[in-house]
Amino acid sequence: MKTQNIKIRSIREPHNPGNFSIQNLTFLLKDKNMFESIHRHDFFYMLVIKSGEGKHQIDFENFNISKNSIFILKPGQVHELYLEKGTQGFLVCFETDFYQPQDIQTKKLFQTVNRVNHFSIPNQGFENILQHFNNIYHEYTSKQKLFKQSILSYLNLIYIELFRVLKKDNSLKNYNTYEGEVLEKLFQLIERHVSNEKQVGFYAQSLNLTVFQLNSILKKTLGRTCLQLLNEQLILESKRNLLATTNQIKEIAYHLGYEDASYFSRFFKKHTGYTPDDFRQTYQ
Repeated sequence: MKTQNIKIRSIREPHNPGNFSIQNLTFLLKDKNMFESIHRHDFFYMLVIKSGEGKHQIDFENFNISKNSIFILKPGQVHELYLEKGTQGFLVCFETDFYQPQDIQTKKLFQTVNRVNHFSIPNQGFENILQHFNNIYHEYTSKQKLFKQSILSYLNLIYIELFRVLKKDNSLKNYNTYEGEVLEKLFQLIERHVSNEKQVGFYAQSLNLTVFQLNSILKKTLGRTCLQLLNEQLILESKRNLLATTNQIKEIAYHLGYEDASYFSRFFKKHTGYTPDDFRQTYQ
């Protein structure tokens, strides 16, 4: 049997050409609801809710749609979305080659904000950010000279505002620039290699650190060890494949780097309380 992959939506589809798009939900949901079954994107995805109702599940965490909120998904994350008609706001999609800050400070800010999936923002703060999205929508639809550069400038302002929201809410850990860089590089390494590399030593060596040094940074900043982060990512990828594909357990195990499907099943049950089959039957 051919292995099934989680459905990946690309921004370069017939209805959505190019590497950036913005849609006005007021028009999109004027007379109908929106339901998108579980899938993943290969681009960044921002859902801006001025008002409305619905449900949003991101990597198996459930959120209620409410006013003055923003959802951000990085490429590769899995989500399912239901929006009721009459919902107002914007849906923004962009590829990494459209907006990817290069200077160190803005890049760190961009990476930090993108680690948070859901923002609930007080009225005035939300209105300030919403105005930037309104400006982006105007630039995108009018397409005057240098409109792309203008959109990039507004995206910079949006990420600055969201970073300030995190700082104000004390949602950011008090780690220094070096520790932040280590964390971001580690997250990228884990996402890229966890199926093939499950030893902490590989990640420590890749970061020019000892295992002790790496775990010290993680305990200080996140309160977790590297092994815990590896296991969390493996469980997340397991859930994604169990619910978003019809692959057999042994196929999922092999995809995640486990030659022994029974060992994979024991690992999954240890961390979730379910066997892979039970989890699939319960939540699919």
